[in-house]
Amino acid sequence: MTPTFLYQTRRGPVDSVGFFFRVQASGDLTEHGDGAAGHEWVPLAEVRRRFQDAPDTFDWLTQAALRHLLTHDWAGHDEPENDGQGA
Repeated sequence: MTPTFLYQTRRGPVDSVGFFFRVQASGDLTEHGDGAAGHEWVPLAEVRRRFQDAPDTFDWLTQAALRHLLTHDWAGHDEPENDGQGA
């Protein structure tokens, strides 16, 4: 699986790396994993709506990534608003 977008911060308040994947998924998320929490599958149209209506619900790194991702064609696949794909 290849990420659609990734970032790395090396200065500032947080040193981190993040990966964003464009996927089609079905089924249930695992309840137990590597200790990360708060996962959910969200259709891209819903991500767009949430980002437009309530951007402060996303942390500053995710806001920056979404601002980029939602204003650019995702890896050559421009999307209809409600295609069932998630982000």
